Amino acid sequence: MESNEFSDLHISENFGFLPPLLPIDRLPNSHKAWDQIASQIPDLFFSQKTQKILEELPLLRADESELESVFLSRASTILSILASCYWRHGYERFFSIRTSNVDGFLPDSIIIPWLDVTRRLGRLNPFQSATDLFLNNFKLRGSNGREYNPVDIKIENLDVLVPSFGNEGERVFYMSFVEIHACIIPVNSSISQIQQAILADNEETPFIIGKELQTITDCVRNSIKALKKINPNPKSITYCDPVLWAKTVAIFAVPPNSHQQGGTSGASTPFIHLLDALIGRQRYRSHYGQYVKFEGMHLLPNIANEYINSVRKIGLRFYLEANRNRNNMSEALIEFNNLIDAYAGQGGWLDEHVSKVFNYLAVATLVGRNQSTSGHERHLFQETWVEVALDLKIAVEERTGIVKKMQLSSKDVKPFYEELKTDLSTSLKSISRVEVAMHYKLDSLWVIIDNSVYDVTLFLKAHPGGMEILRSYCGRDATKYFSLVWKHSKMGKKLDTMRVAILKPEIETANKLLELWYEILDASLRTYALLEIQYEQKTGGLLEIIFAEQTHQHFCLSHLINLFSFFKNDLLSQDSIDGLFKLPAFETVSKEPWSKIPDAEKIRQEFLDEYQLRIKLLKEYDLSITEVFIEGCYNEIQNIENGLDLKNETPTEKWILSKIVLLTIDLSKKLEQLQGEANGGA
Repeated sequence: MESNEFSDLHISENFGFLPPLLPIDRLPNSHKAWDQIASQIPDLFFSQKTQKILEELPLLRADESELESVFLSRASTILSILASCYWRHGYERFFSIRTSNVDGFLPDSIIIPWLDVTRRLGRLNPFQSATDLFLNNFKLRGSNGREYNPVDIKIENLDVLVPSFGNEGERVFYMSFVEIHACIIPVNSSISQIQQAILADNEETPFIIGKELQTITDCVRNSIKALKKINPNPKSITYCDPVLWAKTVAIFAVPPNSHQQGGTSGASTPFIHLLDALIGRQRYRSHYGQYVKFEGMHLLPNIANEYINSVRKIGLRFYLEANRNRNNMSEALIEFNNLIDAYAGQGGWLDEHVSKVFNYLAVATLVGRNQSTSGHERHLFQETWVEVALDLKIAVEERTGIVKKMQLSSKDVKPFYEELKTDLSTSLKSISRVEVAMHYKLDSLWVIIDNSVYDVTLFLKAHPGGMEILRSYCGRDATKYFSLVWKHSKMGKKLDTMRVAILKPEIETANKLLELWYEILDASLRTYALLEIQYEQKTGGLLEIIFAEQTHQHFCLSHLINLFSFFKNDLLSQDSIDGLFKLPAFETVSKEPWSKIPDAEKIRQEFLDEYQLRIKLLKEYDLSITEVFIEGCYNEIQNIENGLDLKNETPTEKWILSKIVLLTIDLSKKLEQLQGEANGGA
């Protein structure tokens, strides 16, 4: 199936799902205004004037009489990005508690031509698609003209044609989709050969199928290398900073609830649907199986759905199963299962995708991104990134081979390695979880995995998943994290050399109280670790200030409230005492930011009640554990206490309040600076 240059998506044997010519980099003079505003988008983000500027754009139509078909793809890319700019630009709009709070209104200068383009591309509703943002939005460095060799399509050689931010995280992430689809270009030709071989159904058929499946498997393995280039390690040449990604690109791509969700989700790209169709995926019972089948598939361009349905009708799986005992078919069966392994086996494409999702989604949720491009909400204190990774693992199991079955379990998270038989009994000391929690700073980072304690301080910079995700689990139990992303036994053996202790058995009678404290402790460590990472971001200028403003809102409205909201029941809800928000220092520095928040006083009081209940409970039932933890933080308290009115608080209150006040003072100063620059430029 060949598509012409004016299609929403291009499908060919020579270019796969990529356009046969490099995407057009400018519109006709009649629509020059769109090109001009598109070139200003990264700077527009900092202006605080985006909505006014876009409202003043001239109304240009994009119907057949006004815009030639050859320009539709670029028009769709620009208009969809401008819509996101209108929805999201400005520090009050860019970070919202939920996308339901984002106003879905668009001015006529955007929505009317976008509706024209939508109709002409055969879409039901205006939305930003994966073809808009990725496959039709790249340029090749050093190219002359529009002709190109697909071999050159590598992240290292590509730039975003219409960037939203212009940062490296955006470039690496967006261009990874382009390279992944470049890797599978030969697949279309191989599918054609397989179809012809099945129709011929002769002695050569098994050999042709086996040969072409081997080619497809090689393509999938190459695409794994491309996926791995989205690298959270700062030493990588394709470093994609997970915090920068989360605070810019990942939030920007989520439209308001009133508009179509999921257009730029990985589930809306041709790659996954094509491979699922080829291997004859039959089960879509999982959460993400349902999403792919009933939502993601319908966001593909019409031509892609037609092509993928034709691939499914080839019936490769059924043909192989029906002929499994035929002479010479064994090699074809082996190659089919090799393809399954490369795609859905341990260390395969989907397995690597689970690891990426867990890593980037965890960091993103921790630093304030609260909804994914698929439209699913994310919640910090439910650790929804773990649930997402587990759901994806279950979906992986639905892609099975013919001879052998996948060995993944959808019921339980298994220990992250089972082959290590090291004796833990006499050589290691026993310590409590609270003692582990004291080791959460850069000079001493410990984690718990399967009731063993590991010192990962020296391993932090070498961690293949980047520093952020590991730091967010320091001082805490990281068993689930390693269970989901661990693959290689040598990694387990390496960690075995870092083991420093085992956990003390918990006393049965104290379990409920210990559970309460550990939840609060884990929440505190999770919050502070990632907040500190944000403050270390070397973004410079206004972007750093906007990060601070986003963090302030998220910290006040989400972290702090949830931190002390674990035990809402009738027995505890009647008690409260004066405290947190009546402290002069806190009240002064938080007055201006809080005044911008709807129901601020109600939120203050709710938080105050919850906070005081936690302190009361800790003081009455578990003071000894509190004191042990506070002892490890005492030096820090002394350093930041100066100038704060905390003389009459308990050690527990002093530690928590000191952290809160210090962060609030810092963020408020940056907010004032941002407001001053915005007002000065008016």
